[in-house]
Parts: sequence; structure tokens; C-alpha cells
Amino acid sequence: MTRGDAAVKSLLAVASILLLGASVSTLSGCKSGGTAAGGMGGATATGGQGGQGGQAGQGGPGGGGGRRPLTGTFPTQTCLDMADGLIAQMTLDEEVAQIMQLERLEVSPAQVGQYGIGLLYSQGGSAPLDNSPSGWADMTDGFRQGALTSRLQIPVIYGIDIVHGVGPVKGATVFPHNIGLGASRDIALVEQIGRVTAQESAGCGLDFPFSPVVAVARDERWGRTYESYGEAPELAESLGAAAIRGFEQLPPGDGSASAILASAARSLSPESAAVLISCSAPDISPASIRADPRR
Repeated sequence: MTRGDAAVKSLLAVASILLLGASVSTLSGCKSGGTAAGGMGGATATGGQGGQGGQAGQGGPGGGGGRRPLTGTFPTQTCLDMADGLIAQMTLDEEVAQIMQLERLEVSPAQVGQYGIGLLYSQGGSAPLDNSPSGWADMTDGFRQGALTSRLQIPVIYGIDIVHGVGPVKGATVFPHNIGLGASRDIALVEQIGRVTAQESAGCGLDFPFSPVVAVARDERWGRTYESYGEAPELAESLGAAAIRGFEQLPPGDGSASAILASAARSLSPESAAVLISCSAPDISPASIRADPRR
């Protein structure tokens, strides 16, 4: 790994700084139109990581009030320079640790701080003993507090597979799978589902969903057909973008900090029965996919 990989690592550093409750000094200047101070929520049932999502509650009395909403254009050059500055200080071990994603059971909060680990996740069925919104918030808070003891104090990102609602969390709202939403053709509904999912996910401290799935399934034998919006690229294009807006964009007047980072990708099936569309890649269009289905 060389410094030539700085763009990818910068993105991780910037995402960590933006999305998680870092210190005032770390966040200041990353977003135009105001600072993004706020701090971590406390490790209590009422404090949670930012405490969004209703069931987890607002930031508790000992929790620092959660993250304040960020406004303006992101990322600013100041924020990019800050991320590059962090990377310039990293040892090779720290660079490797920042781009690793470890299952939560394989690492402790102390180790997150010791090694400066950048990403954690819960695989299917991996939940805290207290499988409730506050239980998840307490767990993710513990990891984030551990991350802030690292040399560079870069907060950790927490990933979760929430394709149709925050299903791993007891009491969360579970929505129809994408194949059903694709049949509805309802762009506004999909965006609303993304917004509700983001609110419930943020309330548990889960800010990096492995969602939405934007595969284009063309063979029902593929085991994840139900996770696609359908066989038409136009469905993945319109509904996938709507889901991303729901995850990442706050409606006007929404003063919460419940936006989370969408991850719109899914690999091809072995039979090339599904085609991957990246909603963030303007050079990929339905026409180009039909012309080259194995792209």
C-alpha cells in the first residue's frame, strides 16, 4: 500500500469525520455554513449514539446531546485537506487498519483504539445480548469511544446489512423486499422507506448500511433476486436513487442527525443473471448495460 491510495483513504477519513460524533476540533471546517460540534451520546439506554430513531431516544443527560445536523456543501476543501493531513500522519499499520472492516465479535473497543480500526460490521444474526435500539446504541457507542482513544482519534464506521429495514434490531420496522417495491413503481414511497430506515438505523449507531441493492436480476435462479427492484435497469436507476436520497438527505426543516451513508452496490451472480448498476456512476446507463450485459 502506498500514498497513491490516498483518495480512497481520504474518503474513509472524511466519512468518519462527517458521519460520526467526532470532537469539535476534528469536525470544525468540514462543512460550510457552520460547525458540526456535538459529541458522542452516552453509553446509556437514553443516551445512545446520537439517540435518533424514537425508540433509542434523544441524547441523554450524560451523553452530550448527539450529533448536530450539518448544513452547506460537503466536502469543503478544508475538510479534504484535514483528511489528507490525517493520512499524512498515518503509519503503514494505521493505513491498513483504517481500510479493514472487522466483525464486531472479533474485536474489542480497546483494540479499535489500539490499532485505529476504521470499520466494523455485524454479519447476519450478530447482535448484542440486549437486542434493542438502546442495546445497539450502547454497543456502537462503546466502539466509538474506543476509536477516540486512538492516536489520530478517527471515529469508526459501523456497517449493517439492512436491505429492507433495520431487521437485525428487535422492534425495528421491516419493509417489503425490493422486488415488491419495484412492482409498485412508487419512487416517493421508496424514498420515504429509506428515510425511516435511516432514522431507525442512526438511532442504533449504525451509519453504513449495505443498501440499497441495485442489481438487475434477470434469472430467478439467482438467490438474491428478491433483493433487486426487478429485471429492468430503469427500476434500479430510479428506485435505487430514491432509496439513496432517503438514506442520505434530510427533508427541509428536519433538524435531526439521522442521515446515513448509503452503499449502492451488489456483485454479479455467478451466471451473470444480475447486472450491477452504480447510481453514482454517470457513465453507466440502461442502454450501455443492454449493449454489454456483462459489464
